[in-house]
Amino acid sequence: MLVGLATALTAVQLVPIPASIAEVIVPTKLALVEDNARALDRAGPAWTVATYDALATSYELAKLCGYFALAWISCRLAAQPAMRTRLATISVAVIGVVLLVVIAHGVTGSREVYGAFATAPGNRLVGPIINSNHVAALFSMGAPLAVGLGMTRAGSTRVVLLTAGFAFSAAALTTGSRGGLMGLVGGLTVLLVAHVARRRSSHDRGRRPGTTTLASTAAMVAIAVAGLAIIGAQTIAGDVRATSLSELQEPHGKYQVWWHSLELIEDNRWLGTGRGAFEVSYHRVQPIGDLSFSHAENSYLQAVIDWGLIGAALLVVALFLVARTALRSCRAGPLEAGATGAVLSIAIHDIVDFSLELPLIAMTTIVAAAIIAPARIGTSPGKTSRRLSLRIVLLAIGAGVAIAAMLGARTPHEVRQEFSSPSSDARHLARAERAWSYHPSDALIAGHLAQALSARGDVRAVSVINRALYLRPTHPGLHQIAARLLARSQRPIQAQVELALALRWADSPQSDSIIADALRLFPKPEEAAKAFPTDPRYLRRLQPLLTRRKEYAVALAYVQRVAAAHPAEPAVQLHLAQAADAAGRHDVLLVAATAAHRAIPSAETAWLLARAVAADHRRPDAIGILRDAPATSDPDLAVRIAVELARQQRLTGELDAARHTLTVAIERARARPVHEAALRRSLAEVEDVAGNRNQARWERERAAELAASN
Repeated sequence: MLVGLATALTAVQLVPIPASIAEVIVPTKLALVEDNARALDRAGPAWTVATYDALATSYELAKLCGYFALAWISCRLAAQPAMRTRLATISVAVIGVVLLVVIAHGVTGSREVYGAFATAPGNRLVGPIINSNHVAALFSMGAPLAVGLGMTRAGSTRVVLLTAGFAFSAAALTTGSRGGLMGLVGGLTVLLVAHVARRRSSHDRGRRPGTTTLASTAAMVAIAVAGLAIIGAQTIAGDVRATSLSELQEPHGKYQVWWHSLELIEDNRWLGTGRGAFEVSYHRVQPIGDLSFSHAENSYLQAVIDWGLIGAALLVVALFLVARTALRSCRAGPLEAGATGAVLSIAIHDIVDFSLELPLIAMTTIVAAAIIAPARIGTSPGKTSRRLSLRIVLLAIGAGVAIAAMLGARTPHEVRQEFSSPSSDARHLARAERAWSYHPSDALIAGHLAQALSARGDVRAVSVINRALYLRPTHPGLHQIAARLLARSQRPIQAQVELALALRWADSPQSDSIIADALRLFPKPEEAAKAFPTDPRYLRRLQPLLTRRKEYAVALAYVQRVAAAHPAEPAVQLHLAQAADAAGRHDVLLVAATAAHRAIPSAETAWLLARAVAADHRRPDAIGILRDAPATSDPDLAVRIAVELARQQRLTGELDAARHTLTVAIERARARPVHEAALRRSLAEVEDVAGNRNQARWERERAAELAASN
């Protein structure tokens, strides 16, 4: 009933709704497609569907049809006690295979799945399930299920199953997942409590079964606790210590996703955004550049977003009925208690994750739930054949729908690949328009469509890119496209604003591409500088990119704009001094370095101020500033200070002092060949002035050897 309800709710989201009714039940979705049509100068649709991505929802419907078939078959098989044992055995065996694959990767030291698929650097276990949290969810489910199954067996089989339960617990703890820890503890606790309650109930009726079983269960829980202390002490304890209230404000964290998702619920309260459409619908409310979130990382919140308040309410009723059945069933025997613990484990874990989105975990959950809530099979002989025929027909139709949907569905990413390169071809434009109609909330497809329209000189390109920016206002690539269109339309000021917004949200590699556009569209440094954000936070990322391109004039003009907007910021004055030094503007360097060094004296500001003072023909003052410079732990900066001090000493004729400065610095830089090479090249210049030609040649040869060895 629970899986069937989810399937039916997903199917309803694909039913066409007349516009007059859609205004009441899905007004936000209707406004979306109407605004999209208006951007293309077309009439609004007469019909619409509730989902924001019909193809993705079709794909999810196919999966749910498969889950429904598995649930129906599992519940009917679980009606027989012997088959419940077999279902549990199959589930434990599958989880065991996953564990063996993980162990094989650990033994071989492979950090790639099967040697072919890269995993995230933070994953502690490498296996067929790439995300560590999802691995923890699977093994946390497997532990109580294996232990419960083992308590129904005897001899070596029991030993193997209890060992598997401990291994699953150890693997879950090794991942370092806090959600996995909570799920594991919850699942094993339910198993133990249910078994104790059953034993006491049996004792009240005059029977004393299961003493050995109870002892083995208690031992298993004790072993799991010991495993927590031994295996998870460093991983999980470290994560728990690192947990703080600052996580609630972390823009990349799940808590912010939950908070911003509330707007989606408000706008789509009745039928939801559509199963599988979270990623494209969330873009409009997310505050983070081009970062994407495939799920809300909370299966309960995800259900409300996907299916709306009505669907979520129906699912809550179904969950309550399952929980009530589980409460009665868990005391029927250790196997049912273990299955209840497995289901509770994933229920706890998915408060902070979305592991149920993985087919393997979803199917394991369905089988475990079937064990605690089996079907009641009727025995009326007259109706058996008719019911069987009807069920076969329904299963065949469901299988056909599932296969068709799975084959026909494509993700927006796959669709975008077809027209990622701008083209003026009419068929290219038609494909882009058709793709946007299939994925109306996908801003990147709208951006590709705007590029296709612009390539044909179509004035609708501007209105389409405006729609794209509304759908995903923080995506830097869309702002970059908008800037190109505006510059082509002779609106340079607006183009500069769009480039500045693009740079605000972009990361370093993408920022480099946007900077290239700014330099191409605005050749004059003063005009190009207006295409950069004036917020000081972005100086550290953008100024080095300009310096790397040797665009020193643009960098100086940009930092001067930031300094004019934030004159009291010492960090801005430091950046201004750096840009002025690179551009050779010693007048600006002197003012900025003086202000920066006065506000926050440091080795960096001392070095810059000394260069400015020396350029002002005050070399003795420069030498004094460098000698009094604060100590620094940055070896690069230390070498720069030593080289500059020796240079000023050499130019004032203090050759012995310059030689001493460099000799001391060389001793400190013995472990760094590049630094030692730079210092020896400077020492060679001192020896040249002193007339020691042979010594100067030796220093240069030694510097070349050091540089080559590095």
